[in-house]
Amino acid sequence: MTTKPEHYLEVRVVSGQNFPLLERSGSQSSLFNIKFQGWEAKSKVNDNSLNPNFNEVFYFPLFEAGILATDQVVISVQTYKTEGKSKSLGSSSCYLPIDDLKRGDEETMKLKLIDFSGNPNGGVLLLKMKAKFMEEKQSVVKPRAKPIDEASLSEVSDIYNLRFLIHECRKLTHRPCSPITVVRIGSTIKSTQICEDSQNPEYDEEIEFVEYKSQRLIAKEVVKVQVLNTLRIDEAALIGEFKFVVMTAFSGEAIGWEEPQYESNNICRSMVRKWVMLTHPKEKPKNIKGFVNFSLSVLQSGQSLMRPPRISSIELDVMKNVMRPSEISAQYKKLYFRIYSAEELPIMDELSNESDDLKLYRAAQCDPFVRVTFLGESCETFVVFASYNPLFNTDIIFNIEVPSVATLVVFEVIDFDPINQLNETIATHYLPLSAISHMSDDDFGFDPMYGPSMIPLYGAPRNYYQAPEKIPQLDRLNTGEVPGIFYRGRLFLEIHTKPSYSVGLFSTSEPTPPKYINASLSTLKRDKYILVFGMINASRIRPEYGDKSIEFEVTVGEYGNIYSENVHPSNSHVPASGAIFDGCRYFYMDTEVKKICIVPMEWETTIYRLEHLNILEKIQEYYEQTLNDIEDNIQKETSIIEIQREIKTLLKKTIESCSKKLPELPAEANNLDRKFKMLREMKLAEIIQEAKKLLREGIDGDQSEIEKLKKIEDMFELICSEPQSQIPDLQINMIAGDRVAYYKAPIHYFLESTVERGRYCGKFRYYDLATVLDPTRRACELFGFVWFGLERDYYEKYQFPYDGRITSYAETFENNITFNDKWGIKGLPRPAFSDDSGKHDLPLKAFIEPPNWRWEGEWIVEPVKSSITPHDLLLTEWTEKVYETVNFKDADEVEVVWANKFMEERQDRDKIELPEGWEWTMQWEIDRKEPGDGQGWSYSIGPESAIFTSSMKKNHTFKRRLWIRTRIRTGVLILPNPKEVVEKTGGWEYSTTFSSKFTVREFNNDMVRRRRWIRYLTSFEPGPVVFKIQSRDDTIFRAPPLMITFPEQLEYQVRVHIYQGRTLNSPDIRGYVTVYGVVCVQNQTQVTQTVEQQLSPTWDQTLVFDGVSVVGPVMELHLTSPRVSIELYHKGPQGDVYLGECQMMPVITKGDYSLPRMKWNPVLEQDKYAGDILAVSEIFPLTEEFKKSNLPFLPPKKDSGVYQVPPGIRPIMKVTRVEILSWGLRHLKSWNSRPITQPIVEIECGGFTTTLPDIVDLKQNPNFPSTSTYFDLALPEGYTYKPPINIRLLDKRENGFIPLVGKYVVSDFSRYDPDYLAKMLAAKERDRGMNNDDDDSNSLYSVSGQTVSTDDSTVIVIEDEKTSGGCLACISKLVKKIQSLAEVLDETDDWEFLSMYWWSRYFAMEGNSLLYKTFKHHELPLIQVYEKEIELFFNNFSDSIQWFKFKKVAKQLESEEDEDLEKDPTVGVYKGSFRIYELPVDEAPRPLIYGDVPTSQPLRVLLRVYVLQGLVLACTSPLKENYCDAYLTLQIGPKSIKDTGNVVRKTRNPVFCKIYNTETILPNFPELVISVYDYQATEELIDNLIGLTKIDIEDRFLSIKRPICSLTERYMIDGPHKWRDFMLPTQILDEFCVATGISLPTYSSDGRSCIIGGEHYKLSEFEKYPENFADRKVWGEEKERIALYVILEMGLIRDHVEKRRLFNPVLPGVPQGRLLMWCDIFPHMETPPEPMNIDYPEPVEMELRVIVYDCVKVETLDEEVAKGADRLHDLLSKSQFAGEKEAQVSEIHVRAINGNASFNWRFKHLFKYSYLERKVIIPNEIEDVKYDPVVTLAIADADPSISPEPYGIVQLNLANCPRGASFLTKCRMEMIPGYVKPPEIQEQEEKEGRSKPIKVTYLSVFKKKKTLGWWPIYKKRKGFLYQTGLINMEMEVMTRSQAEKRPAGFGREVPNTNPVIDEPIRIPTTFPQLDSKVKMVKFIWKSPNKPKLILGVIANLIGGMVAGFLLNASTMVQDLVSSVTNSVNNATAAVGV
Repeated sequence: MTTKPEHYLEVRVVSGQNFPLLERSGSQSSLFNIKFQGWEAKSKVNDNSLNPNFNEVFYFPLFEAGILATDQVVISVQTYKTEGKSKSLGSSSCYLPIDDLKRGDEETMKLKLIDFSGNPNGGVLLLKMKAKFMEEKQSVVKPRAKPIDEASLSEVSDIYNLRFLIHECRKLTHRPCSPITVVRIGSTIKSTQICEDSQNPEYDEEIEFVEYKSQRLIAKEVVKVQVLNTLRIDEAALIGEFKFVVMTAFSGEAIGWEEPQYESNNICRSMVRKWVMLTHPKEKPKNIKGFVNFSLSVLQSGQSLMRPPRISSIELDVMKNVMRPSEISAQYKKLYFRIYSAEELPIMDELSNESDDLKLYRAAQCDPFVRVTFLGESCETFVVFASYNPLFNTDIIFNIEVPSVATLVVFEVIDFDPINQLNETIATHYLPLSAISHMSDDDFGFDPMYGPSMIPLYGAPRNYYQAPEKIPQLDRLNTGEVPGIFYRGRLFLEIHTKPSYSVGLFSTSEPTPPKYINASLSTLKRDKYILVFGMINASRIRPEYGDKSIEFEVTVGEYGNIYSENVHPSNSHVPASGAIFDGCRYFYMDTEVKKICIVPMEWETTIYRLEHLNILEKIQEYYEQTLNDIEDNIQKETSIIEIQREIKTLLKKTIESCSKKLPELPAEANNLDRKFKMLREMKLAEIIQEAKKLLREGIDGDQSEIEKLKKIEDMFELICSEPQSQIPDLQINMIAGDRVAYYKAPIHYFLESTVERGRYCGKFRYYDLATVLDPTRRACELFGFVWFGLERDYYEKYQFPYDGRITSYAETFENNITFNDKWGIKGLPRPAFSDDSGKHDLPLKAFIEPPNWRWEGEWIVEPVKSSITPHDLLLTEWTEKVYETVNFKDADEVEVVWANKFMEERQDRDKIELPEGWEWTMQWEIDRKEPGDGQGWSYSIGPESAIFTSSMKKNHTFKRRLWIRTRIRTGVLILPNPKEVVEKTGGWEYSTTFSSKFTVREFNNDMVRRRRWIRYLTSFEPGPVVFKIQSRDDTIFRAPPLMITFPEQLEYQVRVHIYQGRTLNSPDIRGYVTVYGVVCVQNQTQVTQTVEQQLSPTWDQTLVFDGVSVVGPVMELHLTSPRVSIELYHKGPQGDVYLGECQMMPVITKGDYSLPRMKWNPVLEQDKYAGDILAVSEIFPLTEEFKKSNLPFLPPKKDSGVYQVPPGIRPIMKVTRVEILSWGLRHLKSWNSRPITQPIVEIECGGFTTTLPDIVDLKQNPNFPSTSTYFDLALPEGYTYKPPINIRLLDKRENGFIPLVGKYVVSDFSRYDPDYLAKMLAAKERDRGMNNDDDDSNSLYSVSGQTVSTDDSTVIVIEDEKTSGGCLACISKLVKKIQSLAEVLDETDDWEFLSMYWWSRYFAMEGNSLLYKTFKHHELPLIQVYEKEIELFFNNFSDSIQWFKFKKVAKQLESEEDEDLEKDPTVGVYKGSFRIYELPVDEAPRPLIYGDVPTSQPLRVLLRVYVLQGLVLACTSPLKENYCDAYLTLQIGPKSIKDTGNVVRKTRNPVFCKIYNTETILPNFPELVISVYDYQATEELIDNLIGLTKIDIEDRFLSIKRPICSLTERYMIDGPHKWRDFMLPTQILDEFCVATGISLPTYSSDGRSCIIGGEHYKLSEFEKYPENFADRKVWGEEKERIALYVILEMGLIRDHVEKRRLFNPVLPGVPQGRLLMWCDIFPHMETPPEPMNIDYPEPVEMELRVIVYDCVKVETLDEEVAKGADRLHDLLSKSQFAGEKEAQVSEIHVRAINGNASFNWRFKHLFKYSYLERKVIIPNEIEDVKYDPVVTLAIADADPSISPEPYGIVQLNLANCPRGASFLTKCRMEMIPGYVKPPEIQEQEEKEGRSKPIKVTYLSVFKKKKTLGWWPIYKKRKGFLYQTGLINMEMEVMTRSQAEKRPAGFGREVPNTNPVIDEPIRIPTTFPQLDSKVKMVKFIWKSPNKPKLILGVIANLIGGMVAGFLLNASTMVQDLVSSVTNSVNNATAAVGV
């Protein structure tokens, strides 16, 4: 490289010294190679010197990357010989001094030569280097706007526009989540649209605020950005918010991005694409709840600003553009991306063709490097030149702020282009950090980690012969703009996270330490695998590929790639051949011989990851499928009992599946594997808990249950993924020149494993291959099976399906070319014998028999089937064409010649023979479509000319005309026999070129021919087979195709019965379709008739497919049955339009034949619903036995010649009456910018159309003048088969133009059955009979197993029969307990007081179980509480009048109104209903159901609205701190009520208790609007709308559910629950029976029983205790009571209250609180019923007295004591009641021993208590605070420095308090509600057999008044409660008046009464000498050496006594004591204590 480039590295090799002598001659010549960055050059030869003087200069080009720290100059020196091999003199390398070179210095370096062993050999090279680098690009920084001082802002008012552009949100914490973003400035609120079901919503919506203020005031405005979850209500809807002032946009320092240009005197400031962190205002400490990205522009009048461009989140530097709240401090971490290597990268460059003087060559055509992009920062590895398997060993480190907005890491593998400097992306991979981390506060959270592991890379096809630039669309696959498809290598990397002490976002790279490199290599251990792919059928190939040679390959990574030179050849492809036309539309491959591929491969040992994934996906798949089935059953209104059973089964099986432990991980598993296993086990445990919770709460079986089940479904998503799946995806490719289509699926789907098989492993199924350039289009349909597993499993366990036998064959093509009209090999461009492509020389003798295989026969000629099958043979209709030609160049010789389209002579038209099985349909005619004169002649200068004209010119000498004649096939299709073809033609196939399609017919222009030679192979150990072929030039390894033959392969007949379509998408503006269907079964295709201009097209056609080949026995046909596909097309003026496809599996006949039932099959268009087809298919084996016995006859033909659907399968037609109740039209929108003034409604069914009467004036009366009509027509029997009803809305406009505005399709007719309600009631009666053992939901107790559980107030544990004396004793005990409990229920003094209030019924249903049981015991009426609007639970009261919402049918966006239709396609509402029933044949038709309907004329009604309370209303005023001053307004039509006189102040839960009476006229004013406003005290401010709710009065008034006045559960004629309806129960029941067609009820003489609809009801079934109904002044007559109970059983609406959600139009979809209310509707009457009393009772002032007597065994472990010594602490007790800020403290027990203390201390607490709510009311200035009545007792140390926290506490809810234990031994932690045993205690109790449950009784202290006993105190450690002692106390509750009558002092103060408290008895601890002696004895007793000590003491005592007798009596005692003391000391010393 002697030419100097512009930027270069100059290396001058000066000389060499002391080269070793390797030649025997004594002299040697030398030269060297020099390498740098993949460039290589050679020096000149230096002759005969061991110290050569080279003095050569080399210039290496430098590019933008310059010289990297890892670049080296490598020099290798060798001897030079003209003959023989050169010898190495050594090599050397060096890193470059980059900094010195950048300064322009010339550096001199001495390099020592190293031999092969790595030792210096004495030789030295002298080098000099210098470099010229490219100039670094300087970033141009535009001047930023200077910050503006507040003083510089103008005070002159002007109009300002604050424009917010909300771009997107990320990482919202709520789940599930349908977020909406709200911007608040002052009292003005604006929002975006709702983004459904997304935690990362994208909005791109603009919000504008207009303010008339000064600049200074604008700058001080506070902006609040909030994100709300519309799936939640009240305060729970708020996800998070961010506050800032507008001044932030004025300050250039606060932003950090380029600002727009603006004038100095006209301020325009912006915040562009700013990210803000969301936090919850009430959460402490603050946690980030998500991020919002928005732009803000502050524009003054006259200014405009362009919309900021949309920027990819990958390019945006987000973390430098984040604003955070002041409470959130920045934290940083280092994210390490350890890039080790890449492998199997594709060829990227063409071979270099540089000039010789450069002496340059490239070893490989790929120079890769890796770029990692995260948070807008990018960092790269160095370039590895000339390598497909580069080693990088580079650490890329990002210093990032956590938490981060972005989670997506982008890995780009890029090919460096050193010549053109245009780098090309090899592949791009996106890795979300959320997939390799888990952010959680618990022990299961972990930072991002990964590997070491491989990442498969995908992109464009690996085509080595065509550059990707030829197809620009494929570049997007490599760059990641669209998901990559084809394998392009793997990247080996590792990711881990470390804490960082650096600040700011930056990235850097450094070499990977060697220890990590060595550790990573141990993870690359590989196992051998085998992939088996059996292709049974390939059909439905698109016509554009029909004339091409097609082959298929199956690959996993590089394995199986037929073009790859990196892997050994394998049997991975189906050899190329031409496709065969199916005679109708598609092509198919010859699959008479089934093909199979067996591909060996090696992958890392990571099968355990795939096994875990298969286990979890199997559970998830079962759960999702079952849940979908349950949803379908709910929509079909299946029995509630059946739905409940299905849900219980689903939950139980889910619990069972999730309870199984995942297999243990092997030793080679990495950290992420272990973390993932822990995370998965935790999530499975959560799923089990959630499922058990649902089972405990009870299954309702309604739609609300589905929402709970879907939460469990969402929990599977996190664990059913595997980010470290190293094995690439399975891919099946179709090759037609290029790879044109593909199928791709994760490899674990096909995995064979003993732990858990993949879902598709070894199963026969269809594979739809999508086109590469448009994945939504199908290119081909394959049918086969795939198996993937370990090699040892393949040879030991795998068996081919149905005993398939594997064979193979060798194949070569004999080639000829024509030369001088002779066929031969002269001039042949390919070998005489070659492969199909002609690249390899494959003579017959070159094939060598492979191991384990043997030849079967000799070489034979066997042509390709597609080439011997004429195109016309497969058609059912063919047009013969022949040209009549005349050459009149010589006028004397004018001769007529018959020719084909190539002007080649052929036989006379009259001599053309008709093939066998065909018949002519016409005579020969001239084709008038061809250009020609009147006789059809066209003229030219000769037959070779391509230009023919219709008029003759002077130079014309040739004319022709085309004759045509059509024939149709009438016989059976007979394909050519290959053997016969070979005998006739020799097996030759002809074509113009070798790349064109070959045919067996020879034409004049054919230049080449070939024939196919094959030789079969067989083996008894089927496996991979490879030929070793010895050709003339080289040895070739070639993998032949494999075949599989099945011993059982039968022919079947498939019949497809198509009857009708419905709700098909029509491209026609009128909604009609002209449709035909293309039906495909394997390789056969047929077309249905075309149905013209129908809404519901009816075909009534059967298509018969004979000769359908299916492998396997008949008994297993369900596994291999062919699929039936029906494609629908609309014939329009612009051509055929694809409508969608329907797929079904045929019904299999087993045994005796039975007719199949038709069903509606969905039509899908790109996975979207596009209609239904009523069809069914069936399959029959064409065996002789079946033909004789079971094969049904073919159905009769229609006049058109097609088969019709057979009787019995085709629906039976019956005369059906359709009655129409047409009420009116509502909410009509404008269409094409004009209002709809003259609507026309058409109703069509089964081809019959009726038009409803015109509405005269929409404004005066939007109802139809006549409300009922009917028509009779023949329709299929049964509601399943009936065609839909199409309701069409048209608008009559000027000039007779009547456009179709909208339509609605009614498909489900079951609800319009006149007997529908009666059937539903019968089903309800059956359910009632199944549950007739008792109303478990209404009874006090339910018995299950060994426990009787009521609620939180009492738990009764029943002993087992064996221990309690049998079943009778058990029942006796239960009866006694129930009787005693019933007595307790009547003990309350406030029962009669509370039962007077309506609110008592409400709170009894809202959690006050005591009230609930009391109501049930006295059998008083309760109410139903609806958490949302009641109409949502009753289908909007559409039982009698239904809403049909017209949907638009065409997009005509000519106005803003039409643009709104894009968001809401509803253009109007039709109110009406139908009754559809079949008419009897021999009987008189039933009277019209709608014959006597109410008039649609205006009607006046009375409304009585009960508004009780507002619940958690939203705060709208920034001046009010979390409260509002609420009042109500009501509006209906022109009437309005504004109740500003009753403002409920300073509360978010205002209690209104208001009744409003008003009137309205239906249908003119049907909508009641109730609004809640926030009152503003000053007149300058406008009252803010909090929210409103709308009620449709008309729907309620017309509903037979009777929501106009809900029914109380008991019929009472007096008292607070008096009957308030204007009709009696018997009248209501009679009215309901007439409306529903049920027979009228009959009553017994005493009125105590009733018979209706065949069901017998008795009063005793509903009234359990007759004594409750004895008072005749309160209770009504028996007849009315039984009628009421029957009505309620019929499903009419009970007495209820609604919690209606309030919505603000500014915040669509976001509830602003709820309103507790209900509404009664009465017809206009003079004296309406009296209203109900809804006054709210006031709370009661009460006093709680707690006396703490003793505490024992208190654990005081904070102070260290000597071993064996007592623990002495100064203890005291504390008591704190709900709402109190400070606790009351007792006196101190000084020096309490071992946690035992006596107090005898009284605590007193005053409070207000609400019996209804069971809450303590704490008065507050803004709003009263409510607490549960919980008292907390604590035992603490008097010295906080010893223990700042109490030693133990106990919290007791007085309304639900566990009864205290009578004895210490019975006081256990199980008494505490919600107690969960710690694992270690649970294990210990199980070992000791003490895990039996104990009896715990709960009571209400408010009812019991007083309780005393022992309770445990506890402390929380590691998330569990541990007992730390016991406390003895007494609690007493009394009212304020009772407390005044029974006074008591605090502690033991005067008056010490009620009861009298004595002084505590405490053991004195002030005698230290006695204490020491006692402690010594105690020490001896507790010592482990106690026996030795005692023996020693006894021995010394005896010795002392003997000695004492010998001594003086006066000294005897003293000596004895001394002896004892010495004995103790000696004994202690003896044992070493």
